[in-house]
Amino acid sequence: MSTNLPAPLTSFVGRSRELAEMRALLATTRLLTLIGPGGTGKTRLATQLGLELLPTFVDGVWLVELAPLADPALALPAIAATFSLHELPGITLLDLVANSLRAKRLLLILDNCEHFVEVCAHLAYHLLRACPTLQILATSREALGIGGETVYRVPSLSVPDSTELTPDALRQFEAVHLFVERAAAAHPHFTLSEHNASAVAQVCRQLDGIPLAIELAAVRVQILTADQIAARLGDRFRLLTGGSRTALPRQQTLRAMIDWSYDLLSEAERTLFRQLSVFVGGWAFEAAEAICADQDVLDLLTHLVNKSLVTVEERERAARYYLLETIWQYARDELVGVDEAAEVRDRHLDYYLHLAEAWEPHLYGPHQVRQLDQFALEHDNFRAALQWGARRSADAALRLAGTLAEFWARRGYPTEGCAWLQALLDQVSALPELQGEAAGRRCMAQAKAFLGLSRLAFVTGDLVSARASREASVRLYRRLGDRQGLGWAVAMLGYAAMLQGDAAEAECALSEAIALGRETGDKLTLSFALGVQSRLLLAVHGDLAAARISSMESAHLARAIGMPWATAQAVLVLARVAAYGSQWEEARARFQEALALYHQQGDRFRFYAAYSDQAHVERRAGNLEEAQQMYQEAIVVWQELGQRGAVAHLLECFAFLARAQDQPIRAARLLGAAGALREVIGASMDSIERTEYDREVTALHAQMDAETAAVHWTQGQAMALEQAVEYALAADTSQPAPAVAESRATLAPSVYPAGLTLREVEVLRLLAQGLTYAQIAETLVISRRTVNGHLTSIYSKLDVTSRMAAARFAQDHSLV
Repeated sequence: MSTNLPAPLTSFVGRSRELAEMRALLATTRLLTLIGPGGTGKTRLATQLGLELLPTFVDGVWLVELAPLADPALALPAIAATFSLHELPGITLLDLVANSLRAKRLLLILDNCEHFVEVCAHLAYHLLRACPTLQILATSREALGIGGETVYRVPSLSVPDSTELTPDALRQFEAVHLFVERAAAAHPHFTLSEHNASAVAQVCRQLDGIPLAIELAAVRVQILTADQIAARLGDRFRLLTGGSRTALPRQQTLRAMIDWSYDLLSEAERTLFRQLSVFVGGWAFEAAEAICADQDVLDLLTHLVNKSLVTVEERERAARYYLLETIWQYARDELVGVDEAAEVRDRHLDYYLHLAEAWEPHLYGPHQVRQLDQFALEHDNFRAALQWGARRSADAALRLAGTLAEFWARRGYPTEGCAWLQALLDQVSALPELQGEAAGRRCMAQAKAFLGLSRLAFVTGDLVSARASREASVRLYRRLGDRQGLGWAVAMLGYAAMLQGDAAEAECALSEAIALGRETGDKLTLSFALGVQSRLLLAVHGDLAAARISSMESAHLARAIGMPWATAQAVLVLARVAAYGSQWEEARARFQEALALYHQQGDRFRFYAAYSDQAHVERRAGNLEEAQQMYQEAIVVWQELGQRGAVAHLLECFAFLARAQDQPIRAARLLGAAGALREVIGASMDSIERTEYDREVTALHAQMDAETAAVHWTQGQAMALEQAVEYALAADTSQPAPAVAESRATLAPSVYPAGLTLREVEVLRLLAQGLTYAQIAETLVISRRTVNGHLTSIYSKLDVTSRMAAARFAQDHSLV
């Protein structure tokens, strides 16, 4: 079954009534929010319900833990990461998540929403509206406050009304049951007896049946009797509440409990407890040893685990330690209040900087996936180190951010990574200049950071920024005289120039990169540059022989250095070269090798890029049925991943298949749909794609008259993306075009006034209706920048300068 719910480490006590009530509520609502004060067990109750409901959700139960996040902007990336979704150009992350979950029957648990209530409310509303079979179970200290929400207040565990009860009678109460179980785990000889029954009942009543507070109290049987615990708790609660405990926020009661627990620690235990709060999202034992180096970490951490202040989770290779959220907040407050705080946070920054730098080379080796998982596990600690470094040592923070760039790019955090790198580059550039070796180290960090920034800009589709950052990196590496670093930066610059269609700059940069790679013996740079050069030789010059020579050397070097991702890329280039030369069998073999490597690396995006390329080979080789089956699988994945540019190209490929199968009407509709999609997202074709496209369109016009082609082309333009994909996937190729709204299909592009395109008319209609730019973008599922571009074109074509004038034009020409 599909789930990421953690396996419980302790037994689940009571809550049978609550679980039954929540099951019933989830049968009638799509959003159920569990509310209550901290420590009432909302998270444990939600995960238990999820485990019990797992068989009823076809697509699983998925937990998103929001507690470790400090920035509301990270809530959506956390949801996306849960489903292994990465940011992609041309689509918002929210729409990407919605597209992925739209057809799935699953339960999404959003845990600890209270510090991001507004953001969580917005996300829940959008996802529930877009995904008709999705259900959400949220935990929070307050309701999300959106329509359709059902709120369930989580009660405390049941407690006895009287302390004058027998042990057997007391065991029927959930709070007592929990206390006894946890106490027995901490002290194997503990049992509920006639002697301690009254005190145990008193403790449970004094703690109002709050699970966390009870567990903290229960472990104290190691050093205190139940009567001593009851007496101490009574004094502390009266001191902090001063009246009715139920009339005050529960957080104060929890703080009273943690105050009491903290007071029982030895001075050495208190010191370690405070210092452990420097970690965010858990830590490894080695990290605690390095950062809390002045402590006997082994013994003291064992004591804190035994006293339930630290939680330990057994993993495949090593244990991982955590502080519960409320306890972490308490410990952090204590750390801030002592002189050691800055020193501990400095050590935390230094440790995670060197850890990241030690891990980075493995991102390019045979254990890449495992290393990416390690980066992901420590991501919250890296974030905390960056936040402190930005305040304390911008140079160190910049080094760390530059080292994290590849992880951010591969695991779907390009926006966050760009923000960190740009902010730190700006901050460092404003600092006083350094001298000597320090100046060189700063310059090296800046060069690497610019290269990382360009990597992330590519992921977001910002080719202009990517190229500018690579140019900055090249300038810095030249200043440093770092020939190896310069080689890689220049190779990256050549790749950027090629994608932007600047063949002259690309050829110049790649020639330099190849020369530097040979000079320095950097096989990775040389392999990459030769691979890009081979693509350029095909796309610009059509020089198959030269492209084959470059691609063969690229592959040979990649295999020699043993980097799977580099080998896969090089083999993919070999496959494309073979396909260009119509050497179908060789191309198939190369594609299969590349696919196997991408599968091994867990790189789904590049796997399906290669898979789509292989489908093109089958189509061009005349294996139309096989190509169609491959396209059907690939287009579903590209739509799920939000890769609308790839979807547009596959719609064209479906059209090419249809024309070859003597279905010109279907081909015209698909080409119309693909063209409309390309216009919306601003995706152009490369020279090889354009050549084939022009050839196919010419052939199509030879099969049907121009008027008929225009009619069906316009029908395709009016299809929504989902309709176009459904039409492409239809098994019955004679299926008529999906019905579309009359307002979208009334006018053909050729008769729109002032030369407006279909998309410009749609934008103009919404503008005339009074929608804001943001609302237009949301309605048409495009970016604000795209809306601005359309409006600039519209104003120019209409020769107007205001919204009012544009709206008047729309009314005068019956466009609204």
